[in-house]
Amino acid sequence: MAVIKIKCFQTKDGAEGPLYYWTPSPTLRKAGWKSLSLGADLGKAIELCEARNAEVKKWRTGGAKPARVKQHVQRATMDWLIAQYRQHLADRVEAASLPREKRKVKPMAKTTQRTYETGLKIIEQWSSGVQVRAVTEESVDVLREALMQPDPETGIIGHHRAHGVLRNLRTLMEYAIKPLKLIEKNPAWKFDLEQPDDRDAVWDEDGGHEDMDALIWGAAEIGYPGLGIAAEVAEFIGQREEDLLTLPRTRWQEIKNLPAHQHRQLAGKDGRVMGIKVQPSKTRHTTQRWVFVPIAGDLRERLETYLAATAKLNPMPMTLLADDKTGKAWEIRQFQRMFAKAREKGAERRPGIARLQFRDFRRTCVVRLGELNLSDELIGSVTGHSPGTVKKMLEIYMPRTTTQSATAIATRLEFRRRDSDQADKEQQG
Repeated sequence: MAVIKIKCFQTKDGAEGPLYYWTPSPTLRKAGWKSLSLGADLGKAIELCEARNAEVKKWRTGGAKPARVKQHVQRATMDWLIAQYRQHLADRVEAASLPREKRKVKPMAKTTQRTYETGLKIIEQWSSGVQVRAVTEESVDVLREALMQPDPETGIIGHHRAHGVLRNLRTLMEYAIKPLKLIEKNPAWKFDLEQPDDRDAVWDEDGGHEDMDALIWGAAEIGYPGLGIAAEVAEFIGQREEDLLTLPRTRWQEIKNLPAHQHRQLAGKDGRVMGIKVQPSKTRHTTQRWVFVPIAGDLRERLETYLAATAKLNPMPMTLLADDKTGKAWEIRQFQRMFAKAREKGAERRPGIARLQFRDFRRTCVVRLGELNLSDELIGSVTGHSPGTVKKMLEIYMPRTTTQSATAIATRLEFRRRDSDQADKEQQG
């Protein structure tokens, strides 16, 4: 029998004679292509095989594909580069769960990966189908100008967003240089956009609880009172949004073996000290240390009332905080959407909260502890940062507040009063 030389054409012996198949190469199989039976009729089998090869050729040029087959991405295009970089980030996230001696790449937190993904999606839309070498300093300038255009509805320029996307592009193109060796020079190395000021907003900047009270009211008004509890806990212990929302319910525990004076200060009516066991995501891959952060006073009572209510749900939520409607763990995007609605409603009573975000609770916690003149070590024991990181955070997060200025002036007046009293005593003496 003559050998038929058609790509992916294969003959196998059957009970009643030869059977013919289209068999994908390892590369095509990895992309999702499956073997195809072509039957026992040689002429028809050749016709079907050539038709399938024509489909593959179309697919390689970006054409139609079977539903289960991945989109073909040509090597050395920006699409291919982004796909490689995404896999690199995924490997780094996976490395965070491995023992240090088994890591082949530097570990990364899942939350950091998501931050990168935001910028990559924008870069992907901008550069789809473009060859990596076709990205020039001039095209990066065009992207920068487009990102810095004011929003047509609000007129606001997304400086932080633009700077973040361009930083991502610079890192991506650096990856194209090393290790991929696709280009020799990074066209985004100097993207000519000044770094925006760090965010310094805090809730209830001038003291009091009006901002928080308005948000709690807004959350209840839209039917999501659990958002108010989430906000209070976030402001109290300064954890990141995702860390807080993914906390297992089992992390709410009694804290034992405290010094007697601390136990007296923190114990509730039942004589127990309760708190949340946390391990910040940013440091999970570098340390295994867990910390109990006590929750006391009125907040503990509100949190326990909330937990008692959610414990009656069937099934009971596995996380400390749960979606008020589904009773399940919050999905990050759904939480952010509902928080925005609660904030919008609360702004009817307190317009200033419209500019505030959930992430600002972390900064607010640092500021509140800083206003108490606590050491970096004590602040870090609550927020989960090292003392050195706390010091840097305070330089960024610690805005000048009315409370701080009032404290400074009050202290100054107190010293003046003492000096005056001392002078009067000396004159009388």
